[in-house]
Amino acid sequence: MIETMSKVVEDEVFLEIMKEESCIEDCIEMIKVYVNRGNYDFAKERCKDVQKSLDKLSQLQKKYSRNQKVHELNSQGVQVKVVTRHV
Repeated sequence: MIETMSKVVEDEVFLEIMKEESCIEDCIEMIKVYVNRGNYDFAKERCKDVQKSLDKLSQLQKKYSRNQKVHELNSQGVQVKVVTRHV
C-alpha cells in the first residue's frame, strides 16, 4: 500500500514539474513579445512569474527525489514513507 501511495505522489509531482516547465516556456515567449513591443512593465511581470515557477520547480524536484528514494527503498523491502513537516 505504501509503495502504491508513493508512486501516486511521485506521478503527481512529475505532472506538476511538467506544468511549471511549460509555464516557464510560455512566460519566456511572452517576455520576448512584450520586449519587442516595448511593453517592459508587462515583461517584468512575466519575469516574476518565471522566478515563481523556478522556485516551485526547485521544491518539486526535491519532493520528487525524496519520493523516488522512498519508492526505491520500498522496492528493496524497506518500509519507509515521507513524513512532511509543517513549520
